[in-house]
Amino acid sequence: MLWANFTARVDGHPSDALQRRYGIKGFPTLMVLDASGEKVATPGGRDIASFDISLNALQSLDDLNNRKAEGEKGLDASILLAELRLGSVALEEGSKRRKNLKIVKTRKFDKAQWTADITEIDALLFNLQVSDMLQKAGRDTDKQAELAETFYGFAKDGKFASGNMTYPYWNNVLEVAKDKKDVEVFEQGYKAMHAMYKDNPRAAKFLAEMKEELDEMK
Repeated sequence: MLWANFTARVDGHPSDALQRRYGIKGFPTLMVLDASGEKVATPGGRDIASFDISLNALQSLDDLNNRKAEGEKGLDASILLAELRLGSVALEEGSKRRKNLKIVKTRKFDKAQWTADITEIDALLFNLQVSDMLQKAGRDTDKQAELAETFYGFAKDGKFASGNMTYPYWNNVLEVAKDKKDVEVFEQGYKAMHAMYKDNPRAAKFLAEMKEELDEMK
């Protein structure tokens, strides 16, 4: 297994081919490749803890795949969830597999666990959708404005991004909510941002400013 670290783009450099092969859209990008060069994971962070989480998840996925190969049924949801956690499944493939998931009532079937897994799968797929929409909007100001309105609509419908999509999602939603003087949605965004970044000293200023704006709206 190989850790690949793509730190910067240089036009005409051989790494351009790697960028196209692995679909790299930003720098730095970290991913785990197997012996054949296939991407098996994209860590959610760039610290040792994130690497450890990815390695543990890979071991769990190997175990699930081995159990499936030995004939155990009802593992498709667990396998998809593990791959989504690893960042090794694209939106289109993940959405297709999600639609095909069905309950298989084996002796080990746990309805509560199934429900929890499906909930997390849907949340991770929504994050992929948000990421995909952000990439497509790029730096086009008109597209960015349309995207902000779309995200605001998602928030009104109770669909929220999480993890590393928390900031880009809510940053767009909050701008629209502020313009529309929608205190409820703005407060939801503030709470989500605060829960995600309250322990980050660098976030203290923008959280404080957000709280001031919320108080003024009220």
